[in-house]
Amino acid sequence: MKQYIVFSILALVLLSGNFLSAQISKEQSGQILDYVKRAADGDHLALEGGHLALDGHVMPYPFFEAHEILYLYRLSELRHKTIWKADSLYFKEEWNEDFPFKEPQKVNSKKVGANYMSGGRHTYETYWFTIPDLPKKTNSWERFLCVKPMEMALSGWPETAIYVNGESKAALLRNHFYWATEHIFDDTKPNKICLKSYGVFDTPRGYREISVVERDPLIDAYYWKLRVLIEAKSILSEDEVGYSEIKALVDYSMNSLDLNLSGTSQFGEKLGQVLPIISEKYKKLESLSINQPTLKILAHGHLDTAWRWTLQHTDEKIERLVRNNLYLMNRYPEYKYIFTTPYHYERLGSLYPELFERVKAKMKEGQWIANGSTYVENDMNLPGSESIVRQFLYGLDYYQNILAVENNVLFLPDTFGFPRFLPQIAKSFGLDHLIGMRTISPEFEHTLYQWEGIDGSKLLVNGLSTPAWEYPFVDAVHKYRIKNPETITTYNAPEPGPRRLKGTWEQFKDKEATDEQLLLIGWGDGGGGGTEDQIELKRNVSSLPSFPKTEWTTLYDYMTEQKKNIEKLAVFDRRILSSSWIHRTFLMANGIKTLNRKAEQHLREAEALSAMAEQFDDSYPREETKKLWKSLLINHFHDIITGMAVPEVLISARDSLIKIDNGAKKIRDSKFDLLSENLNMGKDGFVVFNPSGVIMNGVTKIPNVTNTDGLELQDSAGKAIEYTVVDNQMFMVIDSLAPMSFKKYYWDESKKTIKETALKATTKSLENELVKITFNPDGEITSYFDKEVGKELVPKGQVWNKFYERIHEENGSLVPRLKTSENTIVTSNMNGTVQNPRANDLTASLDMEKKYRNSSIHQNILLKKGSKQLDFETTIDWQEPNALEVAFPMILKTDIAHHGIQWGYDKIARVDTKDTKSIDNTVCAFQWADVSDADYGIALFDNVRYGYNIKEGGIGLILSYGHKPHDYSEIKNLKWDKEASGDLGGEAFSYAIYPHRGNLNMANVVQKAKIFNTQLLAKGVQKSSHPEKLTSLLRNLPENIILQAIKKAEDGEGFIVRLYETKKIATTASILFSENIATVFETDLSEKILSEIPKVSDTIQLEFKPFEIKTIRLKPITKVRS
Repeated sequence: MKQYIVFSILALVLLSGNFLSAQISKEQSGQILDYVKRAADGDHLALEGGHLALDGHVMPYPFFEAHEILYLYRLSELRHKTIWKADSLYFKEEWNEDFPFKEPQKVNSKKVGANYMSGGRHTYETYWFTIPDLPKKTNSWERFLCVKPMEMALSGWPETAIYVNGESKAALLRNHFYWATEHIFDDTKPNKICLKSYGVFDTPRGYREISVVERDPLIDAYYWKLRVLIEAKSILSEDEVGYSEIKALVDYSMNSLDLNLSGTSQFGEKLGQVLPIISEKYKKLESLSINQPTLKILAHGHLDTAWRWTLQHTDEKIERLVRNNLYLMNRYPEYKYIFTTPYHYERLGSLYPELFERVKAKMKEGQWIANGSTYVENDMNLPGSESIVRQFLYGLDYYQNILAVENNVLFLPDTFGFPRFLPQIAKSFGLDHLIGMRTISPEFEHTLYQWEGIDGSKLLVNGLSTPAWEYPFVDAVHKYRIKNPETITTYNAPEPGPRRLKGTWEQFKDKEATDEQLLLIGWGDGGGGGTEDQIELKRNVSSLPSFPKTEWTTLYDYMTEQKKNIEKLAVFDRRILSSSWIHRTFLMANGIKTLNRKAEQHLREAEALSAMAEQFDDSYPREETKKLWKSLLINHFHDIITGMAVPEVLISARDSLIKIDNGAKKIRDSKFDLLSENLNMGKDGFVVFNPSGVIMNGVTKIPNVTNTDGLELQDSAGKAIEYTVVDNQMFMVIDSLAPMSFKKYYWDESKKTIKETALKATTKSLENELVKITFNPDGEITSYFDKEVGKELVPKGQVWNKFYERIHEENGSLVPRLKTSENTIVTSNMNGTVQNPRANDLTASLDMEKKYRNSSIHQNILLKKGSKQLDFETTIDWQEPNALEVAFPMILKTDIAHHGIQWGYDKIARVDTKDTKSIDNTVCAFQWADVSDADYGIALFDNVRYGYNIKEGGIGLILSYGHKPHDYSEIKNLKWDKEASGDLGGEAFSYAIYPHRGNLNMANVVQKAKIFNTQLLAKGVQKSSHPEKLTSLLRNLPENIILQAIKKAEDGEGFIVRLYETKKIATTASILFSENIATVFETDLSEKILSEIPKVSDTIQLEFKPFEIKTIRLKPITKVRS
């Protein structure tokens, strides 16, 4: 409650004449009062990291005494002497690239007061003014251009590019208000200034001060020392080392220098006498600092590629960010700043080549730290297997070959969770550590630890422990809304003041292993980085008693040092998830997620077919596919694919993904046509291609082939193949179609034999030789009987395929479905109808339709010959605010379930445990989840949903997050529909229930899920005579080895094949290669050759460890000409 008391006292002081005597206008006083009130009410846009910025300096005012606040404010005002101030500006409510070169009077601008307010969300405004001839300096004080925003809180901040005489020179970013004139213009002559103002939020913006000032170096030095001392005193207890000395120095300082005498010669003389004494006493404080831990500091300007702004806005943010940090590097030689993301560097080089060259120069000097690993700071839960690899492949290639950075770090400060395939991926790219904000889990009481992947690989992980808000956290200020605030840390501390230092170290949980921790300072999200204030604070907090010491560092140097302590660190062997609110990232924007899955698959197909087409002298479209991949990877940025971004970003992402998908399909189709046309066909027929990566068997849907004329279908050996056509859709029995391979089928003139319908379908049941499924009138499954083992699978009194409406928690996650408190669940009352049953010799199906309020659900429910799997081809129009789940309760009593991740699978407890119940009621699964005991199991597959409910007695799948807009204040008046939310295009999807004997590996669950997620390619081909030259690049893979990718090597030397083991068993694979392959090499994921693999009679032996990913390079002998 102390903060409330201080806020109230501060408000009273502001209202008094004493505050106004500090030369602040009545208008500004009112604005500051409003700012304080909003902060006291818990407005996090006013309460910056638990701190206020009344005078532009961010500090924890709420913990200071009222007289200290007033003294610091007045002292801050005395730092500068104004020598010129704008009283009016020219203004235009738009921006044009030629405005910096224009006279404002000639572009229909209007003259306004210097504090004029205008603008809204994502709008641009232009301001012009001229700085006249300035008087010559009469002292050695530095001269600065000062531009301060009217509103110090984020919501009213005008991000501003500052043009001087037509040239971009500086930028107003978060809490960076002053630029030395010697760096940006010649102050001996008039200078024409143009301000390009932009705002993210919907609040009018303006400038409280535009001026040229001179800085008093003595007052400035006094201010920073006193500011640090007051904050240090505010958090130390009386018995801590240094408290009495610090308090005495604060009292001495404030009693020795009367600010009411400012402007007099007496004041200057007194300051000259007092400052050396204070400095000496300050230095003596450092002698009390003994055996203190160390915080390794680095400035960071985390820039979201898109979030509450668009990709185009980010291009402009890059320029502003770079200009300011280069400016700081020139002023402070010790300053070090890290900037990540090769995509941003590409934009910098393309749009601002002069700045790019200056950045590279500062890299050589060691101030600008270009580092990271991935092309963008991507999400790790949602993109597909190969997409994750390409993030590293293209990201590290840029760092190493364009920026000449070799000592890379895996730095993903803002990513929403980490599956356990990541250690193996990182290790194969030469990375052995991970740094992030969301790597601290409530499941695990460690900040610095070893993280073990599913294959046994380990990464050294550092979780940033800097408090995101005030320290200590005061629940009352935040209205008791934040659970576990100690886990809410930041990758961008607003300042490195004493409280932030103490909080960072206190929240670091591995003090027994090391006496060092990281502290990243700077303004982030929208970019920014460091400020003068942050660097001055760093200079003055380096060694205070009872506080950690501070030293500049780099991420690589810090993690390298921590490797020495690796044996002291605990091991964590689960996926990393920091908070339950992250669940919504699995559930939102299903249209974006759907388009992404399609684009990923089609790119994979395009590359594999392009590699095969080289056998016919057809060139591989390396640059085209790489461009498509990079465009796709941008959409994997952690705020885009998750749906966390604003509507404009998601709408643009949809357009981008459609374009990518069309580009991939164009390449794929052209290569498939080429290969099909070069087949030797003895009769008319068609060719199919299996792009799934696993062997395909059983009844399969065949696209693009419907005109059968009742002819018999035969394979190349003349064997008759079963097929049928239902609703213009062909199904046929596929027998052992190898991954990434072709198979030819022929139409024979003899008529197809009409067989007795073997499957049964009524409005009440579907049945084949293995299972009988019974439905109630609403389309729910009341019985699923396994005839092979005589087992009923639906628990007594319950049903399968039951739909539930799920309520959102305040943080956006879902209230557990079986929670009994009132108003947390709306049980399914979704009446349905069952109709159109149909059966033939290969399939049995029926249609189910439900209406619920303003929403509808339609399903084609399909059972195939020879399979226990039941498919639900689903289309939903869900208009409700709450989420939609479909549930399959289980009779199985095992405590453990398994679920897919992009490279393998992981396990999860089916029951709540003390350490996981807060973050696991929705699980992010990739393509499948399975509950099995030793004898029997049930899996659920999906083709474009990620949120699974495995904690409530069965397996549930979240089909829609619901019509729930983001709680971003600036979009509250925007239309929120399927397009705005990213759901458009995600209405149609499929899931399947797959009962099976044995555990998931015995039942090939992973392989079945891959087949469910892949559509065969097929094309009708007429009789033709060609040399039979088309061969698969490799064959004879064991069933537990998945063929993930075939592509051209990045350097053009041969082909890359990516494989991985799926059953957690060591495997020796005897792989047969095409006779055109001369040599085979094992490589790492970066495609660097590790060793040659001996090849005997076109066969190699390849050893796989459990869940191991293998990359091999194939070098052909020569191309085979058609």
